[in-house]
Amino acid sequence: MDNKEEINKLEQAEKKIDNFINNGKNAINSAKEGADSIAKVTSNFKGTIDSANNLVSSVNGLKDNFLESKKLQIETEIKLKKIQNEHQTNNRIISEEYGKQKVAMDKASTVVDEGLRGDDIEKIREGLNAMTNVANHNPMVKLQKQIDEKLEEDLNKNLDDDDFIIEI
Repeated sequence: MDNKEEINKLEQAEKKIDNFINNGKNAINSAKEGADSIAKVTSNFKGTIDSANNLVSSVNGLKDNFLESKKLQIETEIKLKKIQNEHQTNNRIISEEYGKQKVAMDKASTVVDEGLRGDDIEKIREGLNAMTNVANHNPMVKLQKQIDEKLEEDLNKNLDDDDFIIEI
């Protein structure tokens, strides 16, 4: 019986060793699965961080575009207001100059009328000469010169501007 007992003990020891090995294998497999899960979570977390970084970059890009758009809008509004002011100034100058011409023409006409009433040929000539001078005088020469100089200045400035492109 001794032999049977020893065989029985050996078989039990073998079963315990097999159980111990199986438990070790199961623990190793669980550890591998845990490591794989951690790797997946880490990968997902990295992907989330990358997505967040991309989102931040996109938001920064949108912010930059928005600010540039606002800057251009403000610059455009300023230029438009400047053009409107120049237009109003030019219209005022034109009205004043032609008003002065009308007054001069009216005075010359009055002189001609006085000459006709008094049969004074010299007054008639003086009035007609004044009318001729007024009619031949272009009151817009000075304004035209200023406008031409401004256009030339703007053109030269635009040609120096890197953003100014002429398309053909």
